[in-house]
Amino acid sequence: MNTPDDSADAARLARLLAFIDRDPRNPLLLADALALALQQRHAAAATRVADRAAALPQWPAALAAQLCLHYLRSGDPHRALHAGQQARSSADASPANTINTAWAAFLCGEYATAVECVLAAHPHAADCPPDVNLLCARAMHHLGETAQARVRLAAMPAGAPGDGLLAEWLGTRALITLDDGDAAAALADAKAALVIDAQQRDALLAAAEAHKENADYASAQAACAELLAGHPGTGRGWSVLAQVHLANLALADAERCARAATALLPAHVGSWHVQGWACLLRGDTDSARAAFAAALPLERGFADTHGALAAVEFLAGNTAEGERLQKRAQRLDADSAGVQFARFLQLQATAGNEAARRFLDATLARPAPATGAPLRELVAARAHALLAGGRHTA
Repeated sequence: MNTPDDSADAARLARLLAFIDRDPRNPLLLADALALALQQRHAAAATRVADRAAALPQWPAALAAQLCLHYLRSGDPHRALHAGQQARSSADASPANTINTAWAAFLCGEYATAVECVLAAHPHAADCPPDVNLLCARAMHHLGETAQARVRLAAMPAGAPGDGLLAEWLGTRALITLDDGDAAAALADAKAALVIDAQQRDALLAAAEAHKENADYASAQAACAELLAGHPGTGRGWSVLAQVHLANLALADAERCARAATALLPAHVGSWHVQGWACLLRGDTDSARAAFAAALPLERGFADTHGALAAVEFLAGNTAEGERLQKRAQRLDADSAGVQFARFLQLQATAGNEAARRFLDATLARPAPATGAPLRELVAARAHALLAGGRHTA
């Protein structure tokens, strides 16, 4: 049942809409009507006013700020960001519009803008609302600013309002902790988040990656399956699942999941590498070459890319091209798995199996590197198979 105030507001909105029908380009009427429609959560009226406002060549700050909120609620973050930025450039520095603009920027993937807006409205974490601190921490994490993100998370009270917010906070902290190299602490945070919300995306992703880091591939695969069932657009999740399949030598599944990852995250070098190695280890040199070639411009100083491309050429029988690529890879990092596999293939092609076998034995006798150990094991298995089959041919 409507209260008297509700009825008065509804009547006022109806009058404003009638005035707008007679004067559809009046920005003050549009701003007042949109503010009232948003306050009443009258979506149809808000859309009607916003459509009229869209015809104006420019929006005054008050109208732009209301449009930012309307487009956020309507699920159109790009238009929300445009409106919010226009309001800010027109001297609307209100915290409400600035934070709405931050949310829009975050949803558009413009994380630096999101951080800049939050810091403009709330420069000190201690004075910032919990949900906005979390927004800032997530944007900082995307930018690789994990230390600053931790400051924002540390400022959040332990009794954060709402279980959903607490689960998201724990999930975000789990991912940041994982990226800082502490898989055990990350898994603890992820499990705590999943007790509150079993579908919390960041927590599922952190759990999957932590299990993978611990070589618990069954648990990692189960967490990935749960994650991707509810959040199929999570490219990092597809990449983790591809790595799990690669570790289990399920090469076709690894390639399939890596292709899904690269489609969603085309700038992620690691996903291209998983795709390339899955193809390379099953002898599909053309597909492997294409995957590693896609990775090369993303990080030209990465030795494993050059080494893997060299390995592709040796396996394809292109010894001269393989040697050219191998020289570059060797200079970058002689100890990387890709470079050592290429060197093994080079020796097998030019000096025969015994020379290649001695190199492989000497390589495996050295301690495994802190990173890349699973790949080294896969490469060693492939090398032993090649030795068993004799000198490789194209």
